Amino acid sequence: MKPRVFDGMVKGGKLGLGTHTAINAFLPLLEGKQVEVEIRVRRKRRSSDQNAFFHGPVLDQLEDFYREAGSTLNREDIKQHVKELCGIWDRKVLPGGGTKRVLRSTADYTTAEMEEFLERLRAYFAGWGLQILRPNEHLEPPL
Repeated sequence: MKPRVFDGMVKGGKLGLGTHTAINAFLPLLEGKQVEVEIRVRRKRRSSDQNAFFHGPVLDQLEDFYREAGSTLNREDIKQHVKELCGIWDRKVLPGGGTKRVLRSTADYTTAEMEEFLERLRAYFAGWGLQILRPNEHLEPPL
């Protein structure tokens, strides 16, 4: 069975009534099964506007920049490359206790992490003479 996620607000040390009711309605489906319960603070994921901005105007600019510099990377390769340069890396534990660096997907960034990633992109590419747009900015005045 696919895991089910319930979100809600804690007030007075208790979950809100709607969340409590939803959980109680779901529990009979799990009758007789062992379950695992994880409670964590909800992270605000990057917004759809941030996602559209990165995958639209920012990658358009980067694709043009890479082409002009003679690169043969395609758009997906450029996205991967800039994530490796400026993205967020996590450290994962391997069997036996070793660790491995793993590049986090931008889909898992919070809104703050996405802004931080875009700022790192701007700083890195400024060194190459490229001004990465900010939301609602235009390199040339609109006609």
